Parts: sequence; C-alpha cells; structure tokens
Amino acid sequence: MTGPAPLFLSLGIQPGQLRIDRLLDEAHETADPVHLMRVFGTSDTTAMKYVEAAHPHRFAKDPTRA
Repeated sequence: MTGPAPLFLSLGIQPGQLRIDRLLDEAHETADPVHLMRVFGTSDTTAMKYVEAAHPHRFAKDPTRA
C-alpha cells in the first residue's frame, strides 16, 4: 500500500481530511442527506451526521444525549 500522493504531502494535509472537509462543505450547501449519499457514497447515518453538524439549528436537542 502506498502513502499519500506527493501533492498532499507538500500541502501538509491528508486525503481523508480533504474528503471530510469536502463532505462538510457540501452539507452546508445542500442540507440534503440523499445528495451526500449519492455523491460521496456515504451511509444514511453518516450523511445525517454531516447534515446535523452543518445545520444544528434544524435539529431538536435530544435531552437524553450527552
């Protein structure tokens, strides 16, 4: 298995970090979990976590969650 591409190394970022940033940015723009699932191949649970992180005001606070 090979490591990150030289471009990533020269920028000081990891490919996984870039993917997370891209997903979160897309969640900010669309707030559509189905779109995230189709574009990024995420699960429904992961897509909803990104939408909730991008738009916390749209979700009711669960008093049972810490």
